[in-house]
Amino acid sequence: MKHLKKVLCAMTAIVMALSFAACGEEESSEQDPVDIYLAAAEKTEALGDLDMTMDMTSTMDIEGESMDITYAIDAKIKDYNTDTMQLQMAMDMGLSGTEIPMNVYYNEGHYYIDAMGQKMSYSMDLQEMMTQMENQMGMGSYPEESIQSIEVSEDNKTLTLVIDGAVMSDFVNQMMATSLNTTTDTADFTIGDIDCVITLNDDGYIETQTMDFTMNMNLDVEGSSTSFSMSIHADSTYNNIGQEVTIEFPDFSEYTDMGSFSDLTAQATQE
Repeated sequence: MKHLKKVLCAMTAIVMALSFAACGEEESSEQDPVDIYLAAAEKTEALGDLDMTMDMTSTMDIEGESMDITYAIDAKIKDYNTDTMQLQMAMDMGLSGTEIPMNVYYNEGHYYIDAMGQKMSYSMDLQEMMTQMENQMGMGSYPEESIQSIEVSEDNKTLTLVIDGAVMSDFVNQMMATSLNTTTDTADFTIGDIDCVITLNDDGYIETQTMDFTMNMNLDVEGSSTSFSMSIHADSTYNNIGQEVTIEFPDFSEYTDMGSFSDLTAQATQE
């Protein structure tokens, strides 16, 4: 199936971005469900150490074929948004019964990838790493107008939101434009409205997030077009909130130096 690798890479980035994203931005002067969410989002994003997991199931229809895809992601971040930030992320992708494991690390200016029998190291400064995390994991804020509706439970611990698919489609298209070789490749994503349920813990931090949405994509790579549609369910959880994270790194001497991280993105868009 031509260009399936690029389709899966794009889908992975989008799902991670939407699943870990904050769903709002500017604060309002009145206490309402949006303010309850924003206060929790601000507290959660201020944590220095983060321990997050995500389980995702989806069905993708592409070129007349249907396949089931699953993701299990375990991410740990230490000293978030500081000069000493570290990342450890394990991801298992299930594709039509085949398991594809991947491990990603960041430490002392280098981004390490262990996948499909290859261990690679890329130099990456902290700002570049933060930009990559914001693109792939949604560490940031979406416009408040993306929230079509929001309801809160009587105990103020469960928030039910509907996120405007049109606003999120614009966000995803802008995000993916930075990842494609725009001289030869074009991509257009259409995301349906996102049903989102968020729970807060007793201390007001975001604890879980569940998302359901559909997505359509048209990809043109070097003159060859591919289209697919997906239905996606994702469950994200913040674990051990407020506790220090311990990251265990492998022996990085076993990783092959591949140059700068910009070389990786260039290769991904050209293959």
